[in-house]
Amino acid sequence: MTRSVTPRPGADAVRGRRPRPVRGAVSVWAAVLALCAAAALSGCLAQGAGDRNTLRVWVVEAPTPQISGGYTALADDFERRHPGVRVELTEIPYQLYRDKLMLAVQGGTGPDVMVLDQIWTPEFAAAGLIEALDRDIRAAGMRGGDFFAGAWASNRWRDRSWGVPFNVGVWERMYYNADLFRRAGLDPDRPPRTWKQWLAAAGRVDRLPDASGVGLIGCRDEAASVLTDSLLYSAGGRVVSDGRAVFDSPANRRAFTLYQRLSRHAPSGAASACSDDTLAHFTAGRTGMLLDGGWQQPAIEESARFDWRVTTPPAPEGRAFTGALGGWNMAVGTGARDRELAFGFVRLATTSPTHQTAANDSVPALRAAGEAFVRKNHRHPGELLRMLAEGRPRPVVPVYNAVSRAQQDAVQAILGGADVAGALAEAEKAMQRAIDQE
Repeated sequence: MTRSVTPRPGADAVRGRRPRPVRGAVSVWAAVLALCAAAALSGCLAQGAGDRNTLRVWVVEAPTPQISGGYTALADDFERRHPGVRVELTEIPYQLYRDKLMLAVQGGTGPDVMVLDQIWTPEFAAAGLIEALDRDIRAAGMRGGDFFAGAWASNRWRDRSWGVPFNVGVWERMYYNADLFRRAGLDPDRPPRTWKQWLAAAGRVDRLPDASGVGLIGCRDEAASVLTDSLLYSAGGRVVSDGRAVFDSPANRRAFTLYQRLSRHAPSGAASACSDDTLAHFTAGRTGMLLDGGWQQPAIEESARFDWRVTTPPAPEGRAFTGALGGWNMAVGTGARDRELAFGFVRLATTSPTHQTAANDSVPALRAAGEAFVRKNHRHPGELLRMLAEGRPRPVVPVYNAVSRAQQDAVQAILGGADVAGALAEAEKAMQRAIDQE
């Protein structure tokens, strides 16, 4: 196996940050069209030069030496199973990954196997940059039921599978400050379960001196889309259904009305608050409740100096909280020099419990490995496993970035005091325009 690691950007750009889904990037399809204006499409997608017995695999740079070692063990195991094959493993920092991948694929030097953010998968499929894998999946005897359902669904576009889930995460979990709950006269052993109780608890904590009731992500960022997705999913809403934007619905109005009301109990400047900001405010002991992903638990354990708990967020009366999913998929590039060999690597990486565990710091998407991982590493594992099992992917559309930007525009308007119905109607029009131009 050979390994290369792309140098990181400046330390200030990455210190303390978890990878987040891309925001505002140029679509792959638009980039391909621009490049192909000057060259034939066959040239754009030409196979890269090199030995057919060398398998090129691109992954996001491991966050720890242990996970990097998991990548190495995976590559070494594949080489043992395929004598004469050499795995060329390239780790690239998240901040650089998408741009470098786009340039390489467009120039005909892309990898045989790549990891893709869930929200990129249909975009790469529509652009003709990755292979449909249905035939390979059937031949390998792989089943969608062996994976978390929402993670599997994130690869399904136009009734075909374009990847296999590698890992999965769910927005949101609710972290809360038990000390502030006690000071506000709330029982920390009975956190709010309904939206009505949530608003009441946020108001009581907010009345404490030097405290805010709830931390809400509201900045113009993908995290704001995912947070509000979890609210509208819990209310029974959707963003896109059967190729149509359905953002302005009664369920979504109810969810965004709650969001607007909760924002009155958030620290000032909610419209510019990103995940790092709300996390810092919470770990400093100044926020009663925080909505964020389960992967924030280690950061809170390290920084919080107070009694804190984690639970499933509240839901509307009579409904269960339904989270929005994120994570990474593994795909085979259309320029792969040996498709069978490339899919073999995908299969090993996604169906081996050993490699799923060793090469992941997020929840493995393979259910058996993921359930063991959650039980070992998370508080209240049963709650998180239910959320992973019932969570929904974000809209599986090639124009997801445009859809998300419209949603973020609605968030900004609503936090600015705009009428909820009007903001959702405007966003729905923008989403549909993007879908119609797909």
